[in-house]
Amino acid sequence: RPSESSFPSITEGCMDLFGVSSDHATPPPLLFTFESIYKDGELASIANETVALTASPEANAQRLVRKTFAAMTNDGILSLYDAKGDLYLLVSRTRVIEPFLRYAYGGGFGAGQLIPQPFFIKSVPRKRVADIKRWIEVTDGII
Repeated sequence: RPSESSFPSITEGCMDLFGVSSDHATPPPLLFTFESIYKDGELASIANETVALTASPEANAQRLVRKTFAAMTNDGILSLYDAKGDLYLLVSRTRVIEPFLRYAYGGGFGAGQLIPQPFFIKSVPRKRVADIKRWIEVTDGII
């Protein structure tokens, strides 16, 4: 299974998209290919069990994996990072959204300086971003 170390230069480049240098306190974002998920034995087993009683279990298992992946992308849980390389980013709170918000609103670029939103923020529901921002405000008082 791919991990953050599988694509080290890509994970650092992903953090660099919004100006965050890759430090060891913040784990890098998790990047992976669709193929790695599609061919994962454990996930295939779960999909096969889920559709075992349908008319076409094999085709339905493949369809279930594709549709689940698409739904997670539409919901902002996953974001396409590199179409050519088939790389996706897991848009997690701790590895992606929180570091961006802390840097963007916590003074990383200087007072009043706005930064462009990275590609993944556009796919995340506004309420999720607002909730995370509010959580940071309450717990750290940074924003």
